[in-house]
Amino acid sequence: MLRHYFLQELVIGSLACCLLGCGGGSDMNVAEQPVISTPVAQPATQPVIVPVPPVVEASLPIDAVIANMTTASANEALPQSTLTNAWLNHSIISAVQPFADQLGGYGQQFPGWWNATIGWFIIMEGQHNTATNSRVWINRLRLYVLSESTRTWQLLDATNLPYTEAVLDPAQEQLIAPSSLITAPDHLSVLLQFPEWAHGFGSKVAIDGSDVRAIFASVDFGLELNDPNGMDDRDNAEYLVGAGIDYYPALNVTPDQLGGIVPAAGNGKLLLAKSTPRSATILVPNTIKGCDFAEIRKNPPPLTD
Repeated sequence: MLRHYFLQELVIGSLACCLLGCGGGSDMNVAEQPVISTPVAQPATQPVIVPVPPVVEASLPIDAVIANMTTASANEALPQSTLTNAWLNHSIISAVQPFADQLGGYGQQFPGWWNATIGWFIIMEGQHNTATNSRVWINRLRLYVLSESTRTWQLLDATNLPYTEAVLDPAQEQLIAPSSLITAPDHLSVLLQFPEWAHGFGSKVAIDGSDVRAIFASVDFGLELNDPNGMDDRDNAEYLVGAGIDYYPALNVTPDQLGGIVPAAGNGKLLLAKSTPRSATILVPNTIKGCDFAEIRKNPPPLTD
């Protein structure tokens, strides 16, 4: 398995392990990127509830996906944190392609093209949350790559119930199953209270790094009630969900071999969970190969499946 995601800045400053994904990049200071470290197994048994199944959005406009990644798009709210890192404020593109020269000092250890990747997510309580009976549900972590050779989008991963774990702020050597994690047949949900954050990931998959023209990930989420007979305080809830993508040199390379930090393609804008389903996304065009958001607007990734 993998490691949880925080920021490289914390690893340098405190040797603490981090959140699910990050590393160097061409546009941002390496110290500002989210990072990742090894999880523990989930509990053998978990409580199961059967709430009203979440309904996925019929479509996700590509304009919104692009807007969430342009000009360091500001998060919809500020998460509770003792940290001051850039990703807590806005989206970040860290590495436009999986090649050593994009991935900071890691490229010296693993030169050339990097040929594995993984999608991840994070859930955080907002600074102005007053809800106590609202849970964040999450499912359908999808990861796609736009092929340079065929100019078509390929589905790399489709994890309906992504692995989920928790860490505490500030980033510490702690990996736990979220105290409030509930597994339903079609989704997972958590009821978080700071300093606990939830995060998780899909499957690490092989890619041809030289064939990546763009990469995209999305995860669906929303709010449900912890006690269906209790107060409906979802309008007072402030929980944030974000998506990200990490690169690995190869499938058999572990976070430990990278010093506990996995370089990221980037992280998307943190969005507020609401009663209606939403999708958190990350989209990174490979500008070195000439791809840009205008091209992706004309040839978007699948957004409705």
